[in-house]
Amino acid sequence: MWLRCACLARTITILESVTVGGNNVKFRVKKNKDSIATLEFLVAHVLTEQELKWLLLFHQNQPAITDTENNAYYQGWKTEMGRLLGLGFIKQKLGHFVGSVFRHIESKPKGTHDGRDYFEVIEAGVNFLTVLEKSRTN
Repeated sequence: MWLRCACLARTITILESVTVGGNNVKFRVKKNKDSIATLEFLVAHVLTEQELKWLLLFHQNQPAITDTENNAYYQGWKTEMGRLLGLGFIKQKLGHFVGSVFRHIESKPKGTHDGRDYFEVIEAGVNFLTVLEKSRTN
C-alpha cells in the first residue's frame, strides 16, 4: 500500500490529501511549491540581462554585434561570452579555446563584428531558454 501512495504523491501534486484504502495520505505540496519557486528563481537569475540578450540573439540567428573600437563594450562582451561558454550554453566556431577566438577578432581591423561568426548556441542553451520561457508563463 505504501508504494502505491508514494507513486500517487509523485504524480498528483495538486491535491493536499487523498484517501487511499481508508487511509488519509497527506502530501507535501507546499514544500514542492517552494522547491519549484526556488528553481524558477534560480533559472530566471542565472544570466544577466545582457547575457540573456546574447543567448537569445544566437538562438534566433539575429545579429549579435560587438564593437572592438569601444574597448569597454568589447571587454564586457568578452566577459559575457566567457560566461555563456562556461555555462555550456554556447560554443565557439573557431579555435580550440576561447582565447583564440578573441585573438582572431582582435587581429581584424577595429570596428563591429557579428558574434554569430564566432559563437553558436548549443543544446544546453536551447534547453535553458525553454525552461526559462516555461517558468515565465506559469
